[in-house]
Amino acid sequence: MQKILFFSLLVSWLGPLAAGRAGAQAPVAGSDAAQACRQARLRQGQGLAAVAGVSVRHRQKMDRYDVKWYKLDLTLDNTSRNIAGSALLRVLVGAQPLDSLAFELYQAPAGSPPGTATLVIDSVLAGGQRSPGVLRQGQAATAALARPAPAGSLLDARIYYHGTAPNGNTSAIGNAFNTATINGGSYNVTWSLSEPFSAHEWFPCKQVLTDKADSSAVSVTTTLPNKVGSNGVLRRTVPLPGGRVRYEWSTRHPIDYYLISVAVAPYVEYVTYASLPGGRSMPVVSYLYDQPTVDANKTALDVLPHTIEYFSSLVGTYYFADEKYGLSFAPSGVAWSTRP
Repeated sequence: MQKILFFSLLVSWLGPLAAGRAGAQAPVAGSDAAQACRQARLRQGQGLAAVAGVSVRHRQKMDRYDVKWYKLDLTLDNTSRNIAGSALLRVLVGAQPLDSLAFELYQAPAGSPPGTATLVIDSVLAGGQRSPGVLRQGQAATAALARPAPAGSLLDARIYYHGTAPNGNTSAIGNAFNTATINGGSYNVTWSLSEPFSAHEWFPCKQVLTDKADSSAVSVTTTLPNKVGSNGVLRRTVPLPGGRVRYEWSTRHPIDYYLISVAVAPYVEYVTYASLPGGRSMPVVSYLYDQPTVDANKTALDVLPHTIEYFSSLVGTYYFADEKYGLSFAPSGVAWSTRP
């Protein structure tokens, strides 16, 4: 309930915000965003196989483990849907030993013309050993384990992959992973919006709503002067050779696969603070396109901490007060929080 309240607050209150200068798309009204999300859920929710996007058998194979942690380590830019890197899934093996790891990752349909967007699995390391083979059937992927993982054990599986995310408008509002040029071609943004069943279009995952990870981490290497917004707390910013930089975010709260997010652009950061019960001060972090965008929205953004304070007094302290409340601007048709 608390999460829903704050999401509703965000999309309805931020509706009037200008999403940049001329040429940028303003966030839609909260009711429009909610309706779009509802329709997407209805379209994709007709039966178990449709919800999972995979066969019932593959869903049963994924049910043999419980996801505990996602760790993404990716190279992204603000000008393309290209992705390269790895995803680590730390899983708790169920009551039976695990001889393979089933997950989901987008693959272009068979017979697609050359150059069609797809994500290629380079290798899988599970339990420190390379998988002897990975079977792919559509978005369903199964990596054989070199050695079975015992029942009740923790298994780390790192999936190395690369490719280009699809552009099929499968998420609730647009694409799961997208890039766009705005402001008359002078500004580029890349961002994710995976709800409800489209996270597999940009990283390997288990798209089962009843299996929430205990925590997640997202590290993104990009070109300067880009900033990267994601979930939780920015633990480190690491300068790299060649005008590159790595942003390392993580959250220690439970999180569903579809709420893991990224936003990449040469953002200007604007920070305010909310005073919450118990004397706690929480950062409210906004990534906006540029200084004119900050100036155009400053009055509205300055209201946000007070709104969070008000709702905290009504329904309890904001659940993620030990981390942040954050948002990143993107021309997706809705202002979307980078905080789950």
